[in-house]
Amino acid sequence: MSGDDKPKRIRIKSPVIETFIVDPLKYGVNASTQNARQDCTINIKYDVEIWYDEHVSIRQLERDGIEIDVLKKLASKSFKHIFYYQLRYPLVKLLQYPERKGRNYRFVLKEQCEDGALLNITCELHFLDAGLYEMTFITAMITNSFKIFDGQYIVKVDGESSTLSKLENGTIKLIAEVK
Repeated sequence: MSGDDKPKRIRIKSPVIETFIVDPLKYGVNASTQNARQDCTINIKYDVEIWYDEHVSIRQLERDGIEIDVLKKLASKSFKHIFYYQLRYPLVKLLQYPERKGRNYRFVLKEQCEDGALLNITCELHFLDAGLYEMTFITAMITNSFKIFDGQYIVKVDGESSTLSKLENGTIKLIAEVK
Protein backbone atom coordinates (compact mmCIF):
# COMPACT_ATOMS: atom_id res chain seq x y z
CA MET A 1 0.00 0.00 0.00
CA SER A 2 1.47 3.24 -1.03
CA GLY A 3 1.19 6.52 0.83
CA ASP A 4 -1.37 7.75 -1.68
CA ASP A 5 -3.84 4.98 -0.88
CA LYS A 6 -4.23 5.88 2.78
CA PRO A 7 -7.60 7.30 3.76
CA LYS A 8 -7.46 10.96 4.54
CA ARG A 9 -7.54 11.84 8.15
CA ILE A 10 -10.73 13.56 9.31
CA ARG A 11 -9.87 16.94 10.67
CA ILE A 12 -11.50 17.88 13.95
CA LYS A 13 -12.61 21.46 13.87
CA SER A 14 -13.02 23.47 17.03
CA PRO A 15 -16.55 24.77 17.38
CA VAL A 16 -16.93 28.49 16.97
CA ILE A 17 -18.17 29.95 20.22
CA GLU A 18 -19.80 33.31 19.88
CA THR A 19 -19.81 35.48 22.93
CA PHE A 20 -21.92 38.56 23.11
CA ILE A 21 -20.66 41.32 25.28
CA VAL A 22 -23.28 43.80 26.38
CA ASP A 23 -21.85 47.27 26.41
CA PRO A 24 -23.65 49.28 29.11
CA LEU A 25 -22.48 52.52 27.48
CA LYS A 26 -23.82 51.66 24.04
CA TYR A 27 -26.72 53.63 22.65
CA GLY A 28 -29.64 51.73 21.17
CA VAL A 29 -33.31 51.82 20.27
CA ASN A 30 -36.08 52.42 22.81
CA ALA A 31 -39.75 53.43 22.52
CA SER A 32 -38.87 57.13 22.11
CA THR A 33 -35.75 57.29 19.98
CA GLN A 34 -33.27 55.32 17.88
CA ASN A 35 -30.34 56.56 19.97
CA ALA A 36 -30.77 56.14 23.73
CA ARG A 37 -28.99 54.47 26.62
CA GLN A 38 -30.77 52.89 29.60
CA ASP A 39 -29.62 54.15 32.96
CA CYS A 40 -31.75 52.19 35.43
CA THR A 41 -35.14 50.64 36.17
CA ILE A 42 -37.29 52.19 38.90
CA ASN A 43 -39.82 50.04 40.75
CA ILE A 44 -42.79 52.20 41.73
CA LYS A 45 -44.84 51.12 44.71
CA TYR A 46 -48.45 52.04 45.32
CA ASP A 47 -50.85 50.99 48.06
CA VAL A 48 -54.50 50.07 47.67
CA GLU A 49 -56.69 49.95 50.75
CA ILE A 50 -59.45 47.34 50.50
CA TRP A 51 -62.80 48.21 52.11
CA TYR A 52 -66.05 46.23 52.31
CA ASP A 53 -69.45 47.86 52.21
CA GLU A 54 -71.76 46.58 54.95
CA HIS A 55 -73.94 45.01 52.23
CA VAL A 56 -71.02 42.81 51.11
CA SER A 57 -69.98 41.91 54.65
CA ILE A 58 -73.39 40.87 55.92
CA ARG A 59 -75.42 39.68 52.94
CA GLN A 60 -73.06 38.18 50.41
CA LEU A 61 -70.13 36.94 52.44
CA GLU A 62 -72.18 35.35 55.20
CA ARG A 63 -75.19 34.18 53.20
CA ASP A 64 -73.58 33.21 49.91
CA GLY A 65 -70.37 31.86 51.43
CA ILE A 66 -67.98 33.95 49.34
CA GLU A 67 -64.55 34.02 50.97
CA ILE A 68 -62.89 37.39 51.55
CA ASP A 69 -59.58 35.97 50.29
CA VAL A 70 -61.22 35.20 46.93
CA LEU A 71 -62.34 38.83 46.60
CA LYS A 72 -58.91 40.15 47.58
CA LYS A 73 -57.20 37.81 45.11
CA LEU A 74 -59.37 38.99 42.22
CA ALA A 75 -58.88 42.64 43.20
CA SER A 76 -55.12 42.14 43.41
CA LYS A 77 -54.98 40.50 39.96
CA SER A 78 -57.10 43.26 38.45
CA PHE A 79 -55.16 46.37 39.58
CA LYS A 80 -52.63 46.40 36.76
CA HIS A 81 -55.45 45.92 34.23
CA ILE A 82 -57.58 48.68 35.77
CA PHE A 83 -54.69 51.15 35.79
CA TYR A 84 -53.75 50.21 32.22
CA TYR A 85 -57.30 50.80 30.94
CA GLN A 86 -57.62 54.06 32.88
CA LEU A 87 -54.35 55.42 31.47
CA ARG A 88 -54.68 54.03 27.95
CA TYR A 89 -58.28 55.08 27.32
CA PRO A 90 -58.88 58.61 28.68
CA LEU A 91 -62.67 58.39 28.30
CA VAL A 92 -62.86 55.28 30.51
CA LYS A 93 -63.93 56.17 34.04
CA LEU A 94 -62.77 53.56 36.54
CA LEU A 95 -60.76 55.73 38.92
CA GLN A 96 -62.29 58.74 40.63
CA TYR A 97 -60.61 61.78 42.08
CA PRO A 98 -61.70 63.83 45.13
CA GLU A 99 -62.75 66.89 43.10
CA ARG A 100 -65.31 64.87 41.12
CA LYS A 101 -68.89 65.71 42.06
CA GLY A 102 -71.95 63.62 41.40
CA ARG A 103 -72.55 59.90 41.44
CA ASN A 104 -69.50 57.70 42.01
CA TYR A 105 -68.14 55.55 39.19
CA ARG A 106 -68.80 51.88 39.83
CA PHE A 107 -67.47 49.04 37.75
CA VAL A 108 -67.79 45.28 37.90
CA LEU A 109 -64.86 42.89 38.25
CA LYS A 110 -65.58 39.44 36.83
CA GLU A 111 -63.73 36.14 36.96
CA GLN A 112 -64.85 32.66 36.03
CA CYS A 113 -64.90 30.20 38.95
CA GLU A 114 -63.84 26.56 38.70
CA ASP A 115 -67.49 25.44 38.44
CA GLY A 116 -68.10 27.74 35.45
CA ALA A 117 -70.12 30.38 37.32
CA LEU A 118 -68.93 34.00 37.36
CA LEU A 119 -67.70 35.84 40.44
CA ASN A 120 -68.94 39.43 40.13
CA ILE A 121 -67.73 42.27 42.37
CA THR A 122 -69.14 45.78 42.05
CA CYS A 123 -66.35 48.18 43.06
CA GLU A 124 -65.42 51.80 43.46
CA LEU A 125 -61.79 52.87 43.15
CA HIS A 126 -60.75 56.24 44.61
CA PHE A 127 -57.51 58.20 44.39
CA LEU A 128 -56.52 59.33 47.90
CA ASP A 129 -52.95 60.54 47.48
CA ALA A 130 -49.95 59.93 45.24
CA GLY A 131 -49.40 56.18 45.47
CA LEU A 132 -52.46 55.57 47.68
CA TYR A 133 -55.82 54.32 46.45
CA GLU A 134 -58.96 52.97 48.09
CA MET A 135 -61.05 50.16 46.61
CA THR A 136 -64.46 49.47 48.12
CA PHE A 137 -66.42 46.31 47.38
CA ILE A 138 -70.11 47.23 47.13
CA THR A 139 -71.63 43.91 46.02
CA ALA A 140 -70.22 40.42 45.47
CA MET A 141 -72.13 37.52 43.94
CA ILE A 142 -71.40 34.27 42.18
CA THR A 143 -73.91 34.12 39.34
CA ASN A 144 -74.01 34.19 35.55
CA SER A 145 -76.99 36.59 35.55
CA PHE A 146 -75.46 39.53 37.45
CA LYS A 147 -77.25 42.86 36.88
CA ILE A 148 -75.11 45.41 35.04
CA PHE A 149 -76.39 48.98 34.76
CA ASP A 150 -76.32 51.09 31.63
CA GLY A 151 -73.02 52.98 31.35
CA GLN A 152 -71.23 50.62 33.75
CA TYR A 153 -67.81 49.19 32.88
CA ILE A 154 -66.90 45.51 33.22
CA VAL A 155 -63.34 44.29 33.75
CA LYS A 156 -63.20 40.53 33.21
CA VAL A 157 -59.93 38.98 34.36
CA ASP A 158 -58.72 35.63 33.05
CA GLY A 159 -55.27 34.79 34.39
CA GLU A 160 -52.87 37.40 32.98
CA SER A 161 -55.33 38.62 30.34
CA SER A 162 -58.43 40.77 30.67
CA THR A 163 -61.18 42.49 28.73
CA LEU A 164 -62.80 45.86 29.27
CA SER A 165 -66.45 46.19 28.23
CA LYS A 166 -69.25 48.68 28.80
CA LEU A 167 -73.01 48.26 28.85
CA GLU A 168 -74.54 50.80 26.48
CA ASN A 169 -78.25 50.81 25.64
CA GLY A 170 -78.66 47.23 26.81
CA THR A 171 -75.72 45.89 24.78
CA ILE A 172 -72.32 44.95 26.18
CA LYS A 173 -69.64 46.47 23.93
CA LEU A 174 -66.03 45.35 24.01
CA ILE A 175 -63.69 48.33 24.43
CA ALA A 176 -60.28 46.70 24.79
CA GLU A 177 -58.42 43.61 25.86
CA VAL A 178 -55.02 42.78 27.31
CA LYS A 179 -53.48 39.44 26.36
